[in-house]
Amino acid sequence: MDSFLTFGLCEKALEFQVECEFPNQTTKQYQFHSRHTVDKIKSSILSDAPELNKQEYTLAIDNEQLSVDFIRFIVSNPKITETLEKGPIVKIQLIPKSNYTSSSSFSSQREKISLGENKMSELKMTLEKSPVVSRLAGGGRPMVVGGAPMIPDNNHLRVLKKTREENLKREEQREKEKEKENEKEQQKEQKEKEKEQKQQQKEQQQQIKKEKKVDRAASPTPPTPTVTASPDVSTNNLLEHLNNNNTNDLPPATTAEKYATLSSLKHLTLGSGQPSTTNSPATTNRPRTQEYSSPVANQAETADEQEVELIKDYSLIDNIKGFTIESYKKGLVYNDLILDTLITSESWYANHFPVGEHYNYVGDDDKSGPFIISICKEKEKEKEKEEGSGSNNSSPKEEKSSFLKQNVGSFKILLRTKSSDIFTTVNPKGSILFSSNKIPIKEIVQSVAPDLPTKSIKMIKSQDIQKDLKNFEERQRVKSFKFGVLYCAANQSVEEEMFSNEFGSDDFNEFLSILGERIQLQGWQNYRGGLDVKSNTTGTESIYEKYQGFEIMFHVATMLPYSHLDTQQVEKKRHIGNDIVVIIFKEGDKPFNPNIIQSDFNHVFIVVSVDKSNMSRGGAKRYKLSVVYKDGVGSSKPSLEYPCSFEANQDFKNYLLCKLINSECASYEAPSFKIKIQRTRIALLKDMLNTYSND
Repeated sequence: MDSFLTFGLCEKALEFQVECEFPNQTTKQYQFHSRHTVDKIKSSILSDAPELNKQEYTLAIDNEQLSVDFIRFIVSNPKITETLEKGPIVKIQLIPKSNYTSSSSFSSQREKISLGENKMSELKMTLEKSPVVSRLAGGGRPMVVGGAPMIPDNNHLRVLKKTREENLKREEQREKEKEKENEKEQQKEQKEKEKEQKQQQKEQQQQIKKEKKVDRAASPTPPTPTVTASPDVSTNNLLEHLNNNNTNDLPPATTAEKYATLSSLKHLTLGSGQPSTTNSPATTNRPRTQEYSSPVANQAETADEQEVELIKDYSLIDNIKGFTIESYKKGLVYNDLILDTLITSESWYANHFPVGEHYNYVGDDDKSGPFIISICKEKEKEKEKEEGSGSNNSSPKEEKSSFLKQNVGSFKILLRTKSSDIFTTVNPKGSILFSSNKIPIKEIVQSVAPDLPTKSIKMIKSQDIQKDLKNFEERQRVKSFKFGVLYCAANQSVEEEMFSNEFGSDDFNEFLSILGERIQLQGWQNYRGGLDVKSNTTGTESIYEKYQGFEIMFHVATMLPYSHLDTQQVEKKRHIGNDIVVIIFKEGDKPFNPNIIQSDFNHVFIVVSVDKSNMSRGGAKRYKLSVVYKDGVGSSKPSLEYPCSFEANQDFKNYLLCKLINSECASYEAPSFKIKIQRTRIALLKDMLNTYSND
């Protein structure tokens, strides 16, 4: 399934409802797509009232006229955007134009177009200059009204001023929220570091205790105060620990292990990266909520971040408001190519919850929303034998602890909420008190999600839900990606010039050969990324690649159809305008301005340029790389290691493909995508809850 379509960013998820009030005080609801214009919506509504003349009526929201007919409905008025953020229904009115003392400048312009000119040729030319064509196929791009110059009246100017002030307030509010989020992230990072340090101290304590037990078993005499460290343990660290802590206060080894296990389970949260009690994956970020890497990677990365120097470089990209350029990191040591857990997570429900051996529960809450829980009793493994094969000289305390530990049941749990999935293994407190056939559902849920209410939880007896849960999980598995590739020749500074490039340079074509395989579209059997593979209407060739099992199709601007009559190159924008991540291959010394690409979907631009400085010294061809993110998108891995210059080889290709995929995953946390993804998850969870909760 396509990447962003997987998470609900499809035709259905982009739809909204309109409740229209007619002049006779009756109301009716309609469903429209976010690309519909004010004029299109008005025509659809008036089709239910044929007695009304379209030219005599207009749409209004809160008695404020929507005067610009050919602009997209959802951006024609700030109140519409505010309404859609709260819910999917917008209430409007169909009001006679005579109710308004003065018509808008755009209405007067439409009268000029429709009534002032009778010649079809002139009318056609006027419409071609209007943004209708490019809007319908431009990938959700905001449009500028074409045609004759407009003279705005006072009412229009007041509306524009009010809109501008509201936009400024929103930007200030976003900046404040972003600062708060950054502070929270820093606090989270600090807490994670403290947790890691505590975990390391516990491991050292356990190691010391085990070594003491070995010494006691080897010699009948009491152990000396010295500490014998194994080869893989730092002796200096152990001595320093002994100087600062009294080892006599330590609990028995088995108890310490029990504490460590319970602590790791209690603090196991989404994306924490801490291991579970089994070898199965501990958690998931689906959809992504924070970055995750293995414990070893976390330690290495933390050590690097203490020494790296952040460098801002604006040689490839202009520093523009609304976008953030990723900093180069000087002194970076660890920079492994790890794909985002959003797409690397396995199918937990299908692989770890056998049919007939697990239980499913549903619940709903005003604050948390709908949620579904799957629980499976873990079978006892060889761990019992290992625990029972110890020394017979254990103390009563140790025997009691061992007895409790043997009888504590382990449960696998998969919790699905409106924002994410959590999968882990838990040992709920006091599970020995429960009968072997009863699942302590409340204790299990509280150990994973303490804030989740348990009063509304209900067991689902129907086995039919298992198929729906597998489909729910499969829908979230990303299997393919599509990325845009735009050629920017020297001294080009507007998007029309870039999209109008019919051919690329030799350097650009060489870069494409590194990026992937050049394939023939006609008859293509693999992932096509929305391109025509039957009749060559979207070109004859494209670039395709596979990376770590994921299919990638590139929308290369110079390979898409070129039109000598269309200066906007709508056919190219229709594909690249819908790509979340776009590669800009830039030539010349002029930095790329991300603000010139006006698309609602483009959130990340990866700018690539030939590193001329290295070639001037007689070196091999290298590529310099820089990344810019739209506000609301966090930076992705792998990091940009200073000076971010790559040799044209397989390592550069792997780095770039990993960066592309992770950048798209990071974009799903942007507000424009996150709301749609969450709304889709809520709809799917509620559908299953309503279907099976009455069984």
